[in-house]
Amino acid sequence: MNRLLVVEDDPGQQNLLQMIFKYSVKLDIVTDNTYNLKDAVEQLQKNEYDMVVCDLRLPYSDNIMHTIDTIEKHKRKSKVVYCTVEDLNPDTMKYIKDHDSLFVSKNLDFMNYLQLELESNLRSS
Repeated sequence: MNRLLVVEDDPGQQNLLQMIFKYSVKLDIVTDNTYNLKDAVEQLQKNEYDMVVCDLRLPYSDNIMHTIDTIEKHKRKSKVVYCTVEDLNPDTMKYIKDHDSLFVSKNLDFMNYLQLELESNLRSS
């Protein structure tokens, strides 16, 4: 059984991600959801996750780097996939990569790409 934490403040995006995890990904996944950075930290302190999917613009976060630093500090062994609609500067992309985490842009291919990353990373864990 794989454990996944979704950190997303948009209820529509939360629902869409739930549909992917329930119907598209061919893995046994238990998903917890949070809508802000503060609740994400609480979940990461209470539970171990195989993967965290995290929006970069969240309530209780000052900016993108604050979100990344906070999640990276509390992730333990979790693989993290960050996502946002905006383009990231090269330094931020490098920072994410240096933490052995991934970034997925929320564009038209977002859900397909995320599904592939989930299947690839959770199978290898």
